[in-house]
Amino acid sequence: MNLTKTNPIGLDIVIDNIQSKVYELKDLWEVDLQGYPRCQILTNNNKKTIEAYLGNNDYSSSLIFAEQNKFFVLAGESIEHVSNNYYKTTIEIYFMLNLSEIYPDIKHRADEEVRVDVLNVLHTIPNINVFKVEHNSDKVFARFNNRISQTFEHEYTDDMQPYHYFKVLIDILEYDINQTSCN
Repeated sequence: MNLTKTNPIGLDIVIDNIQSKVYELKDLWEVDLQGYPRCQILTNNNKKTIEAYLGNNDYSSSLIFAEQNKFFVLAGESIEHVSNNYYKTTIEIYFMLNLSEIYPDIKHRADEEVRVDVLNVLHTIPNINVFKVEHNSDKVFARFNNRISQTFEHEYTDDMQPYHYFKVLIDILEYDINQTSCN
C-alpha cells in the first residue's frame, strides 16, 4: 500500500514524486511495502509518535516499530526562500525493513544492499540532493532522543537481523510553493 496525498501542492508534490519512485522498490524486492507521505510528530501524554494522517481526523498507529516493510517522510522544521515563489528545505525518509524478506537468498546481513537500492532510485530524481544516510538506531532517531521529558510511545528495537532501520536526508533544492497537481 502506498498512502499518497490527493492533489498535493508545493513541497508535497516533491514528496509525492519521491514517494512514488521509492515505492517502486517493492517490485525489485518482491515484498509488500508500505509507503507514507509527509507524516507528523505527535505528542500524547508526554509520549512521542510519528503518525500518518489517514483522513477524517484519523491517524495511523505509530510508525516507529518494525511490524512491516515501510518508509515514511518527515519534512524539515523550516523552509528557506530561494527566489520569488521558490523555496528549499530538507526532508528525512525513514526506512524500517525486514532484510530476510527482501533478500532471502543472501546469507550475510543485506543492509548495504537495501541502502544501495534506495540510493540508486533517489539518484534518478531531479532537483534533490541526497547528502546523508544514517543507519545506527541512535543516529536514526537522534532527532527525538535529545528531548529529555518526552519519549517514544513505542520503543524501537536494536537494528538487528532481520530488521534494518535507516534514514536518508535529502535537500530539496528548489520547489514552487504554488505548484499544484491533480491525482
